[in-house]
Amino acid sequence: MNRIYFVISLTFILFLNLSIVNCKKGKSNAPLEWQNESLRLTSDICNKFRECGDSSFSSIPEEKQKFVSDRFSEANCQKRFRESEAYKVTGEKLLIVQKLYQNCHEEILKQTCADLKSNSVDRIPSCVEFKKFQNQ
Repeated sequence: MNRIYFVISLTFILFLNLSIVNCKKGKSNAPLEWQNESLRLTSDICNKFRECGDSSFSSIPEEKQKFVSDRFSEANCQKRFRESEAYKVTGEKLLIVQKLYQNCHEEILKQTCADLKSNSVDRIPSCVEFKKFQNQ
């Protein structure tokens, strides 16, 4: 009988601990202002890439067109960004990441579609540094 209580108690404790860990895992303590701004910047960047892709969209095989259009839809773009380190950043790194992303955003919006298609983003210092942060 004691074994049954022990197993039930242990199961309950494990369940409780896993529930607490899972609740904390997806949450961010980043300031709401940064979260809103970063989502706006992300939306602008996705729109720019989508607009640039529209001209060559017809050259993509039909079965992949939906995948590409979904990938750059505003909702999916923001969803992926919400899962990123930059969206959740806090503390000392917050100001650094904010500045990098703001500069990267500004530079991307200045690029022509031809520039973007030639991977100009990989030559923009703030975007390169931001990407390094995201890949940590």
